[in-house]
Amino acid sequence: MSNTTDGDVFTQTLQNLHSDFQANPFEYGNEDMILPELYHRLKLELDQTRLPAKFGVEYGDDSWKVQKASESTEAGEVTRTRTETAFIHDSDSWIPSNRSMTFKFDLTIFSESESLLLQSKRTGPSNYFDSGNEISVLAEVKHSKNLSGNDFYSQEKGISDIVALSEFPGEVHERTFLFFDWWPEYQDGTERFSKYKSKLLAQLPTLSSPVTIRYLPRIGDEQTFTIS
Repeated sequence: MSNTTDGDVFTQTLQNLHSDFQANPFEYGNEDMILPELYHRLKLELDQTRLPAKFGVEYGDDSWKVQKASESTEAGEVTRTRTETAFIHDSDSWIPSNRSMTFKFDLTIFSESESLLLQSKRTGPSNYFDSGNEISVLAEVKHSKNLSGNDFYSQEKGISDIVALSEFPGEVHERTFLFFDWWPEYQDGTERFSKYKSKLLAQLPTLSSPVTIRYLPRIGDEQTFTIS
């Protein structure tokens, strides 16, 4: 067993992806390309990529699909690196305070364990997991696309994601918000990050848990800070 933690692997993989983003920026025009590439690289780098699955039906209804799934004695294995993951907490779908619908996190790395507990959605199996599973990394990913960096600090985008990360009730070793900026400089060449960070901090409410912010520009160094 390696002494390298999931967090170490995540950080190194992210640094390599950032280097690729800077070297080949047109490959990564938005998060639609960033997230699948990050997911692919993590699956190659992490130890024990799959874990035995157990299936719960605390949130399921009485449909035959839920009953059929609950009767299964062999659930196989699932990858512990997941995208678009929703959670069941206290027998209900977990929703952040600033949202009105079930929230799906962009990236989840579940910690190595004997098994992972999935939960049924109302009508049957899905990408729903129990909030009691230990998590190494929980992440949201945003990209400036062809706009300014408003998504970094806007209430509807960056701030909403950061609040959701902080409020998630499970055991998480690292909660992180990733922002890839295609336009990190103004037309005159001055950097935008300082202004973005100030606007973000000025608008953020008090967080329930610390969240690490990773700003990854097309030009320049990664900027990382943690908000408690």
